[in-house]
Amino acid sequence: MSKLENEEKVRRQCKIQYRKLIEILKEHKEHIEKVFKSIGASEEFLAKIRNNTFTEHNINEFIGQLEEHGMKLINKFSRLTAEQIKLEKGPTTEIEAEVEDLNNIVAYDNANIMKGQLEKVKPESIVPGI
Repeated sequence: MSKLENEEKVRRQCKIQYRKLIEILKEHKEHIEKVFKSIGASEEFLAKIRNNTFTEHNINEFIGQLEEHGMKLINKFSRLTAEQIKLEKGPTTEIEAEVEDLNNIVAYDNANIMKGQLEKVKPESIVPGI
């Protein structure tokens, strides 16, 4: 089997897997909508899920929304943990500095993750034809 034939075979397999994934998502569209509703997605975003066919572009957007919500939850959790530490150990300059460092680390990690996601987006996926 030549390299070209092998690549064609892999491409066909990827297409088949992609179609299966889209079918699974279609079957579970109602459940996917419920997940987004439970995290407080806007009505506009929920309508987008209801009214659109799943594509690789909007799937990335949907996953991005879940990731963004997850990062917000992690941020809230870290702040609550920091407040709990302050209450348990009392306000001291050392503890406040450590808590601030932890909050800065979480914020920095969140920013890097979001930046990495933005870098993965191809310009043609935002504006077709570029």
